Amino acid sequence: MPQNARKGGASGGQILVLRNSDADPTSGDAIIPPGYTVLFIHDGSSWRDVRVLEADVKELRGVSSFTAAEDLDIGEFSLTWVMFLSTV
Repeated sequence: MPQNARKGGASGGQILVLRNSDADPTSGDAIIPPGYTVLFIHDGSSWRDVRVLEADVKELRGVSSFTAAEDLDIGEFSLTWVMFLSTV
């Protein structure tokens, strides 16, 4: 885990994406093989890795919120809303 991610200030639900584009695996708290990307989510007290990016998945279900700080490039994929419910 990067030093600045360990120092606190994170709150529950925050997401951190780490990609190892180096030829060697990372060391320390988060061992990430070369070429892999790992998604971490803060549970309110610590960062937990979510291994969904290592799986061959076509759907993510149960996502109730997703916020991006900037534009996202998701490549050759499309997003589809099956159901949209407004509470306003």
